[in-house]
Amino acid sequence: MSLQRLDLSQLALKESPTKNKHDIQTWLSAALTFQQTCKDSVETTLGLDHKISQKMDYLSQLVSNPLAIVNRITGTADSSRNSTAGAFPNWIYSRHRKLLQANTIKANVIVVKDGTGNYKTVSEAIKAASGNRFVIYVKAGVFKEKIHTNKDGITLIKH
Repeated sequence: MSLQRLDLSQLALKESPTKNKHDIQTWLSAALTFQQTCKDSVETTLGLDHKISQKMDYLSQLVSNPLAIVNRITGTADSSRNSTAGAFPNWIYSRHRKLLQANTIKANVIVVKDGTGNYKTVSEAIKAASGNRFVIYVKAGVFKEKIHTNKDGITLIKH
């Protein structure tokens, strides 16, 4: 999955770094996430050897560096925000932009590991999600779980 995202990034970079900036950043970030998820999964299930762990960290750096370069070459996210007065990518609908710009966001459910919220795990909260927009507020903590879903419209907010 990381290789697919890297290939997409490379094609978009060749086409137009400026036009495809947000896609390139997203795909490179996704590649990093896939690599870390793989490393975490192997560590917990197989007990990762120190040398393999170092190699996987090195691979993450190899993806992190191009992400930094793309940000530098095509303009940083902060400078693009300032120049476009807080604009979001075109694929974010205006009603969703309002949600992202709000000072306070009303969550549909709250996830707290100790059970004082609506759910103890993020997976349980996602299973409960329904409708077009479902906001899940996740209190601080470490949630070691794999999340698989085919639902759209879920927003996770962490404390």
